Amino acid sequence: MDELFTMRLETVGDATVLHFQGALDLYVRDALEAALDTALRETSGVLHVDLEYVTFLDSSALRELLLGRMRARRAGIAFAVSRMSSAVEKVLTLAGSYDELTEDLLVRPAHPVAD
Repeated sequence: MDELFTMRLETVGDATVLHFQGALDLYVRDALEAALDTALRETSGVLHVDLEYVTFLDSSALRELLLGRMRARRAGIAFAVSRMSSAVEKVLTLAGSYDELTEDLLVRPAHPVAD
């Protein structure tokens, strides 16, 4: 993929927000996994994954998101994709993963906003 892949980790209040931009595919799968692991280690209990500026999501990236959620659950951490592009929403819906990756938003507020 030609889209520039970037990621950024920030703490907003008691939440950790992991922002991604560009294409999430096989080429960046290892970086995605490492970013999720780092975010899970650094969070105080809530991890929001922001995919608002993701232009493409393939099955390998979806798998990493689902595995990240599973690791979060085992650690007692709320995990949710709290923002997503229409491309990501379409993939999650077609794959039947939309509810699973957003259900923790029912317990925790949506993506926190930095001051």
